[in-house]
Amino acid sequence: MRALLASTLAFGVIAADGWADPAADAQVIVNMTVTEDVMAASFAAMADLIVSSFEGQAPKAGNELSPEAARFISEMMIAEMLPLLVTELRHEMARAYITTLSPESMSAFRQFLETPAGTEWAEAQGDLLRAASLIGQEVAEPVAIDAVNVMISNILAGKFPDGTPEAVQAEVRGLFKN
Repeated sequence: MRALLASTLAFGVIAADGWADPAADAQVIVNMTVTEDVMAASFAAMADLIVSSFEGQAPKAGNELSPEAARFISEMMIAEMLPLLVTELRHEMARAYITTLSPESMSAFRQFLETPAGTEWAEAQGDLLRAASLIGQEVAEPVAIDAVNVMISNILAGKFPDGTPEAVQAEVRGLFKN
């Protein structure tokens, strides 16, 4: 009887693993990784771009907007968006996980996230994103300057990708002649 009970239990464990629920795994993954903190860090990385967008749109509507007011509006908008965005992103990201990863990979990733190390990793994503943004700014500026200089040299030398229309070439050259 003991052997029958043990084999039944073993079969149940194996069968349960074989009947993993990818949707449930995806939902746990996104609940742990798509958080308001992660989204806030993402928006913080784009803060200047969002503020510039508000500043650029105001004159088009016949209004003036100071940088302080643009920053204030951006911060208010982001605060209102975060909880709503997280809810929507979780739903869409869960679908993306289901269509992108195998059920076995999702199950393994979920199992990792449910370990102390995995939970720590998930909880650190906002801070890691903030650090990556700062590192990116430090690294990107000198790289961008070099890339722009090469681009301008190529434009002025007439080196354009194949298929670039002549009108576009002339317009772009005109931007950098002076």
